[in-house]
Amino acid sequence: MPALTPRSTHALSALLFAGSVANAMAQEMPRQFEFSVTYHAVVDSNIVALGGDDFAGSFHGSFIATNDAGGAFMHDMFGTCSYAVIRAEGVLEMSGGCTYADKEGDRLFETFRIPPGGSGELAFIGGTGKFAGIRCEGKLETRARSQDRSMTIGTKTGSCRRP
Repeated sequence: MPALTPRSTHALSALLFAGSVANAMAQEMPRQFEFSVTYHAVVDSNIVALGGDDFAGSFHGSFIATNDAGGAFMHDMFGTCSYAVIRAEGVLEMSGGCTYADKEGDRLFETFRIPPGGSGELAFIGGTGKFAGIRCEGKLETRARSQDRSMTIGTKTGSCRRP
């Protein structure tokens, strides 16, 4: 067995410390929990007028999410989202998806939709690192939107379970 040198001892200590930090962070999120998250978004769009107030459009944006209670789930995460929106005969329909990342580089995957005449539904369908295997269901609500639809503030609420 090779002898431990000061350099290898420091490397081993750093590795063990990093593992314990990652473990501690994963433990900050219970196996089942509820969440309330506020998001801010800046989006680019390509919109086609369908007459009156109706339109069809594709949107791609940058999102910032903050956990309203300061909890570990979706706190200070940055995301990229793409979605399609159709408003026909005054009825809005939307669907899309997002990938969020935290400061450790762990990613969280989301799908969302607003069915015709319905309210916003979302699902987190897994991720990497501490988000691996997570499953969440919830609602989304837009609280404010700029007139040109390029900026949005909203809320996501729901419940999650982890493996």
